[in-house]
Amino acid sequence: MGEAQGRGFLAYARRSPLGLPNQGWKDSHDSVMHADGRLAEPPIALAEVQGYQYAALLGAAPWRRRSAARRRRRRCARARRLQERFEADFWLPDEAFYALASTATARPAA
Repeated sequence: MGEAQGRGFLAYARRSPLGLPNQGWKDSHDSVMHADGRLAEPPIALAEVQGYQYAALLGAAPWRRRSAARRRRRRCARARRLQERFEADFWLPDEAFYALASTATARPAA
């Protein structure tokens, strides 16, 4: 799991041809695809994983000591930027729902 597309999203790609092509809870070989049936190209950033990252950033922010107030503010700002990027990249206005994932080409996989 790593950062994808320079957008701050957590994404995955298998390192071995023996590895699972999809590594989220939807781990069948064809569970993440585009609306036209093409399989998503790695790295794949699953929508729910971005939610986990957002929750982790906000959850960790208050645990810092007073001397680390600047770090707390940075984590909250990072969470806010992640939320803004997520809304911009994952929301599908024509379908009125969120994409399942974002792919290597930064295109949503519905």
